[in-house]
Amino acid sequence: MSNTADSSSPNTPQSGWQNRRDSSAGMRSKPPRRADKILIADDAPANLSWLAQILSGAGYSVRVATSGAMALRAIQSSLPDLILLDVRMPDTNGYAICQMLKTRETTRDIPVIFLSELSQTLDKMKAFEVGGVDYLTKPFEPTEILARIEHHLERRRLQQQFREQNRQLREQNAQLQLLLNMTKATSEAPDFDAALEVVLSQICQAIDWSCGEAWAIDRKTNRLSCSRGWYADSGFKCDATPETPNLTFAIGEGLPGRVWSSQQPEWIEDLTREERNPCFHCQTEPLTPVKTALGVPILGHQSVLAVLVFFSTKPLPPNERLMQLVSIVASQVGSAIERKRSEVELRRSQTQSKAQTQRLLELLDDLQRAQAQLFEREKMSSLGTLMAGIAHEINSPVSFIYSNIAPAIQSATDLLDLLALYQTYYPNPVVPIRDKIAKIRLDNLKSEFPKLLRAIREGANRISEIVLSLRVFSRGDRAQTQKFDLQQGIESTLMLLQNRLRNPKNSQEIQVVREYGEIPPIECYPGQLNQVFMNLLNNAIDAIEEKMQTANADFIPQIRITTEVDRTMASATQPHGEPQVKIRILDNGSGIPSQVQNRLFEPFFTTKSSSKGTGLGLAISYSIVVEQHRGLLTFQSQPGEGTQMTIQLPMGSLE
Repeated sequence: MSNTADSSSPNTPQSGWQNRRDSSAGMRSKPPRRADKILIADDAPANLSWLAQILSGAGYSVRVATSGAMALRAIQSSLPDLILLDVRMPDTNGYAICQMLKTRETTRDIPVIFLSELSQTLDKMKAFEVGGVDYLTKPFEPTEILARIEHHLERRRLQQQFREQNRQLREQNAQLQLLLNMTKATSEAPDFDAALEVVLSQICQAIDWSCGEAWAIDRKTNRLSCSRGWYADSGFKCDATPETPNLTFAIGEGLPGRVWSSQQPEWIEDLTREERNPCFHCQTEPLTPVKTALGVPILGHQSVLAVLVFFSTKPLPPNERLMQLVSIVASQVGSAIERKRSEVELRRSQTQSKAQTQRLLELLDDLQRAQAQLFEREKMSSLGTLMAGIAHEINSPVSFIYSNIAPAIQSATDLLDLLALYQTYYPNPVVPIRDKIAKIRLDNLKSEFPKLLRAIREGANRISEIVLSLRVFSRGDRAQTQKFDLQQGIESTLMLLQNRLRNPKNSQEIQVVREYGEIPPIECYPGQLNQVFMNLLNNAIDAIEEKMQTANADFIPQIRITTEVDRTMASATQPHGEPQVKIRILDNGSGIPSQVQNRLFEPFFTTKSSSKGTGLGLAISYSIVVEQHRGLLTFQSQPGEGTQMTIQLPMGSLE
């Protein structure tokens, strides 16, 4: 599919997010979970219009820019959720823009997908070095664009969720740490007053408030007075006297009295509205006027033991979380029963924290699995490109050798014939010639030199076969289907696996029995199917090598490959019996244990050691056959006897 739009298409507005669904759009995608905002920066109007139409049709809010400066202004005015950035811009290049975005706090986490006609490895490496998350080469496929955009948006959502949950966990952990410190300190305090001093100082420092005071009941006057105080500028003070009536409160009077009476915390945002300032220190010594107060009760078994009042010089709105935290901490200095209850609450909070941490770890594991699968597929794509390059580079010198070996053989034959004539008509050469003949062992040279030339010719033939196999194995673009001879793909894979089939470490060479039927080329993704053949044949060789370690001397290792056209076969996606190509790969190796057969296609599940398998080969093969080619991948295995893998592919179009 082309990545250009018809010239009659309406221009996409360059200001404001566009979120529309064109009923004439050829592509339809699953709507995003929310109206994700996407900025497209490209100096080609046709590309902008085409991409905007595709993305808007998929439910995204789209904004476009035709230059780097316009893109930066658009980002500054409204942050997008994802950026599609052309590498070549009229005023600057996309790499510089991406580097600039990654240095800014507000934009460093926005995923950037580069768009370019450049397909060299160095260009892609540069894109990832400057902070890009993906690289799309023109022309684009709508399905691939939408899939990659949704993948990176989902990845960003997971990362944001992880960071937010991590922030909450850190905050909760800090609160729990304060609670633990309070519990330990108050339990070790020699008396109630000492416990109050610990609570006042540590809470004030933890919440960064100016001072804290403890108010307790005087049994003689039945009024509340300040018994302990901690102040940021002078530490502890205790200079209140019950005989000072204007510095005491009755129960229900002022902030300390109301908290004592209600047994509930109270927040005062503006102390100027209070009839009497509850700050004892403010009334006895000059101090920067306090603005906000928080009173919390310390509860015992059945009564209030004291009231803690904390003051801030800043006007602060009510904070329910802070009130709850201070109330919990204050309760730790109560009776032993209350401390035990708080310990239970702490353990419950720790359990919840652990559960949340476990959930975050699971989310992270899911993200890592998705990244691993993407990496494996990209690795195979890069491997195919590398193989094609190697095949091209080897082909020229091999062609030179191959084209000159026949003349070399003929010339050598002529020289040997001429030498024979000389020996016939001049049988008694001079002494220097006789010495040279003896030194070079002429008779041996005459017999071995033709053999050497023939060996060179056979080696050149072998290299040519390997080059052809590399070309076949690496052919095929992931984005486009093409007609492909599956048997040629199997042969190229077998050629690349010759070193494993003839491994000198094994007691016997693994035999490959070919039973090929007449199957026509089918429409497919050749590179992907070659990857499937490679994975299945490697697994078969691994199973045979495992069995060879314990098998009897008469064991003959064998892989049998059969191909045929089944015109009666109906797959899950072809229920009406469309002709299918069936490929069977049967080995007589160790087989698959019955207890793990139901997990065979699970990602990251493997029965091999970590040095031999990642658990992705069969999972990716299943995805390629079933999801990409609408076929089936099944198996039959008998432990100790061997395994048969069966691939069924439709012969019709994949569109």
